[in-house]
Amino acid sequence: MAREILNGQNPYETDRTLRLFPTSIYYPLTAGVVMLPLALLDLVPMRLAFVAGTAALFGYAIGRSRPYLWPTLIGMPFFIALGSAQWTPLLTTAILWPALGWVAVVKPNLGVAMLAGARTRRDALLLVSGGLGIIVVSLALNPGWPGDWLTALRDSVHFHPLIFRPGGFLVLLAALRWRDPDARLVLALGLVPVTGLMYDMLPACLACRTRAQAAVLALISYIPWAKITSASNLADQMWKNGETTLWFALLPAVGIVLLRSLPDVRFLAWLKHSGIKE
Repeated sequence: MAREILNGQNPYETDRTLRLFPTSIYYPLTAGVVMLPLALLDLVPMRLAFVAGTAALFGYAIGRSRPYLWPTLIGMPFFIALGSAQWTPLLTTAILWPALGWVAVVKPNLGVAMLAGARTRRDALLLVSGGLGIIVVSLALNPGWPGDWLTALRDSVHFHPLIFRPGGFLVLLAALRWRDPDARLVLALGLVPVTGLMYDMLPACLACRTRAQAAVLALISYIPWAKITSASNLADQMWKNGETTLWFALLPAVGIVLLRSLPDVRFLAWLKHSGIKE
């Protein structure tokens, strides 16, 4: 997308001929604008630079801000994000470092969750104002892109909120602690449309307050990989992936948020208080 912007092309028209599968490009043009600094590289070096850079930034951010989250680096959401060159490590970094909040516009669905989980009004203002700046630049480059993007989204068959999966209503329990920004974050992750792949749940790691919680969340994410099922088409496959992601990534994070209000009894007390606290 970024290279097509540099060449003066409309990515929503030219990208179809370049894709391996008969799908549209579902990212807003803002994602291409943010990637412009890497657009002069060939595809493989670009991906390597993006993956290595965002992973290193995420690792540095949790090392400086929340070192007890290091088990997240061995969890499936992080591994899958790296393997598919996804934005979620950078978006999760932006939650820790609100000055980077403008990157939320590369994935507006997760951007909404980031805004819901903002800890202060200043954090929310940085996200919104920075994002608006990127949008203005993208409109200057291609005024018609919002229409092309919305058309592509209307043709999609695999974007559904996790709350619609079996048992998804349990995500609403996070609303019991709505004053907690972590609770609002995990609640929003269940309400916004997603593909169902586990990488979109990486921000849910921020619900953890101890190293033990982060380790449990990372280990749980491996459970479904002992038996991976496949479907005959993209929509069914993503629906199945979403069920897995709901039960083995998002709902455990919801449980961790709710755990904060439970009495200190044996294992729960250990899980609440062991490790390095925030």
